[in-house]
Amino acid sequence: MRAQVRKTLFILICLLPFYTWAQTGKFYSSDKELSNSLINKVYQDRRGFIWISTENGLNRFDGNRFTIYKHNSADSTSLKNNYVRTVFEDSGSRFWIGCINGLQLYNRATDSFKEIRIHREDGKKNPHVTSIIERTNGDIWIATSGQGIISLKKGKGVNEFRKEKNLIDRMNSNFMNVIYEDSQKNLWIATEDKGLFKYNPETNALKCFKAPQDILKDDISAISEDREGTIFVGTLTGGVFKLSTKDRSQKFVPISYTRNIPLNVRALMLDKQGRLFIGTDGEGLKEYNYQKDIIEDSEISTGPFDFSKSKIHSIVEDKDNNLWLGIFQKGIIFIPGATNRFGYFGYKSLRKNTIGSSCIMAIHKDKAGTTWVGTDNDGLYAINDLGEQLLHFKPSPGNPRSLPGSIMCIFEDSNQDLWVGSYFNGLGKVNKKNGLCEYMNHLSGHGGINDKVFYITEDSNKNLWVGTYGSGIYKINLKTHKVTHYESTRSENDDWRVDKLPNDWINSIVEDSNGLIWIGTFKGLSCFNPKKNTFINFLNQSNLLPGYVVNTILEAADGKIYAGTTEGIACFDVKSHKISHYSTSNGLPSDVICGMAEDEQGNIWISTHQGISKFVTKENRFINYYAGDGIQGNEFTRGAVFKDKRGKIYFGGTNGITSFIPYEITEIKKELKVIITDLYLANHAVKQGDKSGGNLITETAVIDANKFTLAYNENTFSLEFSALDFNNPERISYQYMIDELGNEWISNHPGVNRVTFSNLSPGTYTFRVRASDHGNYSNVRTVTIVITPPWYQSWWAICLWVLIGSAIMYTIVMYILSRLHHKQEMLKREHQEQISEAKLQFFINISHEIRTPMTLILSPLEKLLSESSDKQSTYLMMYRNAQRILRLINQLMDIRKIDKGQMHLKFRETDIVGFVDDLMQTFDYQAQKKNISFCFTTNLGNNPADNSEEEDHHNTKKELKAWVDLNNFDKVLLNVLSNAFKYTPQGGNISVNLSTGKDETCRGALKNYFEISVTDSGIGIDKDKIEQIFERFYQINNDLTKSNFGTGIGLHLSRSLVELHHAPLRPKIEKTNRVPDLSFACH
Repeated sequence: MRAQVRKTLFILICLLPFYTWAQTGKFYSSDKELSNSLINKVYQDRRGFIWISTENGLNRFDGNRFTIYKHNSADSTSLKNNYVRTVFEDSGSRFWIGCINGLQLYNRATDSFKEIRIHREDGKKNPHVTSIIERTNGDIWIATSGQGIISLKKGKGVNEFRKEKNLIDRMNSNFMNVIYEDSQKNLWIATEDKGLFKYNPETNALKCFKAPQDILKDDISAISEDREGTIFVGTLTGGVFKLSTKDRSQKFVPISYTRNIPLNVRALMLDKQGRLFIGTDGEGLKEYNYQKDIIEDSEISTGPFDFSKSKIHSIVEDKDNNLWLGIFQKGIIFIPGATNRFGYFGYKSLRKNTIGSSCIMAIHKDKAGTTWVGTDNDGLYAINDLGEQLLHFKPSPGNPRSLPGSIMCIFEDSNQDLWVGSYFNGLGKVNKKNGLCEYMNHLSGHGGINDKVFYITEDSNKNLWVGTYGSGIYKINLKTHKVTHYESTRSENDDWRVDKLPNDWINSIVEDSNGLIWIGTFKGLSCFNPKKNTFINFLNQSNLLPGYVVNTILEAADGKIYAGTTEGIACFDVKSHKISHYSTSNGLPSDVICGMAEDEQGNIWISTHQGISKFVTKENRFINYYAGDGIQGNEFTRGAVFKDKRGKIYFGGTNGITSFIPYEITEIKKELKVIITDLYLANHAVKQGDKSGGNLITETAVIDANKFTLAYNENTFSLEFSALDFNNPERISYQYMIDELGNEWISNHPGVNRVTFSNLSPGTYTFRVRASDHGNYSNVRTVTIVITPPWYQSWWAICLWVLIGSAIMYTIVMYILSRLHHKQEMLKREHQEQISEAKLQFFINISHEIRTPMTLILSPLEKLLSESSDKQSTYLMMYRNAQRILRLINQLMDIRKIDKGQMHLKFRETDIVGFVDDLMQTFDYQAQKKNISFCFTTNLGNNPADNSEEEDHHNTKKELKAWVDLNNFDKVLLNVLSNAFKYTPQGGNISVNLSTGKDETCRGALKNYFEISVTDSGIGIDKDKIEQIFERFYQINNDLTKSNFGTGIGLHLSRSLVELHHAPLRPKIEKTNRVPDLSFACH
């Protein structure tokens, strides 16, 4: 009983006037979108993508863009073959592709294909796959042409397919066309050569269906089952057969076709409403009439070709109840499912076209209920409420009363006369029966009305107002036939006169409820008072909206005047004289307004160049409708609008007429789910495994990814997303934001599903996107985007930079502190030197003062020494001490000269042997007194014997000539010998040695040098005090030196003088770490 009710409801729905349910299909072809028009199968996967298998590639459609997959011989992960027979997604989300030479699996993550190797008995590996299904128990069954049936048990690996050899042997065929599982878990297997089989895997029962229905000899192309369990079988030459589960005979019976011709069936599809669609090869789309038990031509008729002759090889109903038809050799036709109740008349109608294919210019419904349609160059049509064509008046060249080809406006007056305005023939009155036209070229002696008439209306006083392009307005009194002409007039200063029309190009004329005439022109909006025969001055100007092209005018129920312009809508409040403006920024689909009508709820319906909009005045918002919602198209015609007495609204456009009852148009709240389909780097689509800067961009497929990782130098990228909406992808608006860059949603233009980010700084970002349709928002898709820093900005590099910076800062600080310390030391040293200098200067000054009297003392002493003998020893001691004091003073003054750079040596050739020997004689007395062995040796030849036993140390056998300053050189040797005698104990030894040698590091005569060394047996000097003995005023502190007090300036002066001779004074260190020897060498 319930089944009968459902069938009855279905038939009633089918019998409803179709024009109230508009379905305008979309056509996709290989000209722009598809890889090929030879369609084998259309399929929708679990995510919502539409897949189209063709003989030259596989296509995937997301509502915005087609992605094409083809075979590439250089890429083992591409399609095995471009000839794709079928595709299928199992419950485990594995996506199978059957080609003519193999089976493949599609990997969504890497956007690649993997070949499934199946070995054939003949040694070949690749079967010709014809059909793929998943059984209720999860097993995969595949029908092939040449290898029979192969299956994969649930839970097995993809390479563990096995051949159903026992079943194949029982069917005695390896060539399978279709495999199908019914609701009773039976498998229906159609072979190419042995007919149809029904197989029960549980009982292993196999039944073959044979003649007399000739099913055996026909190739079975499709199998389907309805809700009642009836099995339908489509054949290539014998039409459709059915097997009812209630028929105990278990025989298929043919289903008749109304035209009684054989049908070449390619596809069967039972939709969610229970309708059975039949796709044929050359006879278009058919439907099964359950009540009549007959196949009928489908009332769906669409596409830019003869749909009735199309080859429909695949039919699919998607999740949103949309219908997809795979038309072999043409392409894909999309027919929207759940649409609003927009009526449609036009050449794109899925039913019979009744108003031609020309652009609709005017619409008017007369009092008899006939709708008159004016076209561009196709005359005048008359249709009834069922959309049936009543009349078509075409232009007849040569007939002066012929209807014009291009009709710009239509109006029926209160006398029920039908008036038309044309582009070339002016104003005419049409005979509704024969279409002959009486043109109003001469009325009451008035000149001819302008040829271009664009608007006609009648006021409450039976005056016909005619708006023209270029000649202003004509008012014709229908009683007296008097004609009044209104036109613009310029003043002397080239301004429009305020008491005249602002412009002669008229688009619209409307009488309001107060009897005022509102006129829309190319230069604004004017208001005329017929009673006073003057133009009303609003806002200190007779022309509202100057500079605007006013296309259409509407007085709302609340008295407000709406002016539709090329720049949106202006709403003029007559009471307050305030103007409100609305444009695309407020929600309009387009700023070009073509027509307006008000419904019973006070909403304003607007036709534009980009769809229809409903202005909800109470909420001050717009709801937009586009071609996918069932309207004639997105582009409408200026002035082609009419509202009948029942409240039905008509809008005309480039593809026909959209009609609707406003309260039947509701907002379709469809659940939207937005997904990210692609990530692009340098216009290259990213796949799983791709890297950026050495890091994986994503570990999963882009569509499933929650995180993208990009290198700092690849921080410009694009994201593409889709709501998988196929009805109106151009209407879907996508909004996005990046939390770190702002907290406001940024909206793309409707239909734009891509966003590009440029030069994002390193960091972590949260990207969010959502889809919006009529204020209906989708889920928010969130993904994290990480822009990795360059190596020098990584955490470890930052740590390194901190350490290096700290080290540099530490070094700088230490350097500054060192410099400060050094500076302080320098200042301290300079201060000490200044003090020393002051002391020395004072000491030198005193010494200089002492030197003169000391010299004066020495002269008398010398005289006393020469004259007196009894006190000679006393005088001699006084003389020697005085000499010592004088010598000390001279040494101090010499040191001062050296420090000031004022010591200038005077070199002359000297015999060094004789010089040393003479100087040593001055120490003979001291040597004898202290019993010191004092000797002089050389390496110049026969050296004299050691004079330790002899006191004679003279050596006159050899000479050694050298250039020295005698006055200063003797001071060096004298000071060294004085120190030797001072620190050599009684009975000690002192020896002076003169030697020569060559220094290969020097050049020329400088290679030759002589060296003088003085060795004693005194206390010696500790190694760590070597440099100190040459410091000024330094003295060794021990018991021996206390009795031999010295000044501490002798060795300092000696070293300075030797260095002036380019001969360093060097101590010799023995194993005891003491220095018993001083030597110097001169070049």
